[in-house]
Parts: sequence; C-alpha cells; structure tokens
Amino acid sequence: MAFETPASNSVTVTPRAATAATSTIATPTNLVGTAGDGKVYLSWEPVQGANGYKIYRGTGAGGRALLDTISPASVNTPQYTDGTNPGALLPSPVNGTTYMYHVTATSP
Repeated sequence: MAFETPASNSVTVTPRAATAATSTIATPTNLVGTAGDGKVYLSWEPVQGANGYKIYRGTGAGGRALLDTISPASVNTPQYTDGTNPGALLPSPVNGTTYMYHVTATSP
C-alpha cells in the first residue's frame, strides 16, 4: 500500500516579466524618533552604498505614505525633521497624534 504525506503549505505566485538587475543594499537600522512641538526628529544608521533615503509616515499599522526623500548630500549623516521641510509631501505632524515612520535606502 502506497503512502502519501499531508500537503505542504500553499504559496501564491504571480509571474511577471523580467526586470533589470537591482543592486542590493542593506535596510536602514536603528531608526530613532523624538517628538517636538509640531515636529518629529528622526535619525538612523547610514547605509553603505545608498545614494538617498525615502521617509514614510503613517498613523496606523500597515498604513504609510511617502513623506519625503533625502538627497545624496545627507547619505552619511541620515537625519530628518518632520514638520520643517516645505518640500514634504504630507502636512506637518499634529501635536497629540501618534505617527509611525519607516525609512528605506535607495541605490543608483
């Protein structure tokens, strides 16, 4: 009598066209946020090989929107103050509201 094991876990996959090779860089680490009056000060460890960073902000789990980008001039001293940059894509933080921030590194 033949024996068959239970089924493995399921996986969902969507084929897509091949894309150009991407460079692999590390994820930013040690993101620290400090609250100010209508501002949030962010800093993190620099990522070797990065040529910029994208800062995302949200108010709920899983929800986030692009807040701003940092140019190569700031790559080695990554920091950002939310609430002082006129080029930000989102309004300044509001006192009393809890925000979640994420940072990604970009490469050439």
